[in-house]
Amino acid sequence: MGMVLVKYEVLPESIESMEKLEENLKKLNPKSLEKRPIAFGLNAFEVSFVLEDKGGEIENIEKRLEGLEGVGSVKSLGVTLI
Repeated sequence: MGMVLVKYEVLPESIESMEKLEENLKKLNPKSLEKRPIAFGLNAFEVSFVLEDKGGEIENIEKRLEGLEGVGSVKSLGVTLI
C-alpha cells in the first residue's frame, strides 16, 4: 500500500472557538497546520495528513475533523499519492 496526502480547510464556528479548535486539531497529529486569515479576526485552518492508501482512512479522518468541538465546516482541498 502507498501513502496519500490529504489536505482540508477547517473553519471554526466562531472567533471564540478558534483557540480550542486549534488545540483539538493538533491532537490529531497533522503533517502540517496553518492559519489563514479570513475576515474580522476569523482564521481558517489548513490541515494536512499523511495516511495509508487503504479503504476508510480518508473517511475516518474526515469524521474525526467534523466531530471536533468548535468546527463550523470542513472542506477537502485535495488528495494526492506520495
